[in-house]
Amino acid sequence: MRNRSTAASTSIAPRSRPPRPLLRATAVRVGDAAAGAPTTLAAVAVIAHLSDFHLGDDPVAEARFTAVLDRLAGLAERVDAILVTGDVLDDPAVGDYAAIGRRLRALGRPVVACPGNHDDRAGFRALLDLPAGDGPVDSLLVAGGVTVVACDTSVPGAPHGRLEESTLRRLAAALADAGDGPILIGLHHVPVALDLPLVDRIGLREQAGLERLVRGASGVVGVVCGHAHTAAATTFAGVPLVVAPAVSSTLLHAVESGAEDVFDREQPPGFVLHVVDGGRLTSHVRWAPTA
Repeated sequence: MRNRSTAASTSIAPRSRPPRPLLRATAVRVGDAAAGAPTTLAAVAVIAHLSDFHLGDDPVAEARFTAVLDRLAGLAERVDAILVTGDVLDDPAVGDYAAIGRRLRALGRPVVACPGNHDDRAGFRALLDLPAGDGPVDSLLVAGGVTVVACDTSVPGAPHGRLEESTLRRLAAALADAGDGPILIGLHHVPVALDLPLVDRIGLREQAGLERLVRGASGVVGVVCGHAHTAAATTFAGVPLVVAPAVSSTLLHAVESGAEDVFDREQPPGFVLHVVDGGRLTSHVRWAPTA
């Protein structure tokens, strides 16, 4: 979602042919083999969740992104994977997805990502080092025993979100493969209203297909997303729904600002550490001050 100054029934198509598989990567829980490294129970995994960088030619956005990477650099060896839920660039014509992907992978953790409404699907593939294409960018990895599925909700040329039939089929296949999980689903657009009028107008539409899949899969521990430029927690389809804060700015609630659609760049950038312990999701919001 673009920063603004002061002042939200899909059916699953029959699987007549298998959809193309999602990107897959496998990570081993760190600390198990390294002498002296901290170890954790095998059932526990930590996923670092970042969203809404809005990089390009804005030095403030760059400084905030760098601060988050610096903060994560000290945690990376105890994190299993990095999930990015879109709006990596503010304008796809200004910026380099491949370079941003290299900066994320320099943390030494596998990266799974999906685009946002500001992103370009064809360009976004370079962030994940994927072959050229213009279809939905859906990706998956298994990290620390957790299946993390990132689903493309972007609608080219529009600010709102929607899950295409091909993405729903891929998600259905991934959920079937994962069985009882644990499974964490990542999106850009928010599938419920958050009492933020700007976000609620351009959230995820036609959520029925996603809701049916989540309710029908016993292993889903939660759905996580970005887009809203605020840290928030609620529920969707009977599981936790966690919204990551934006790296680029914070959208204030009217209770804080006295008005709608007020973005604040004085508040520090943030990210979430999602801890999956068996069938339970616990999410910790962390901040990365720029000064």
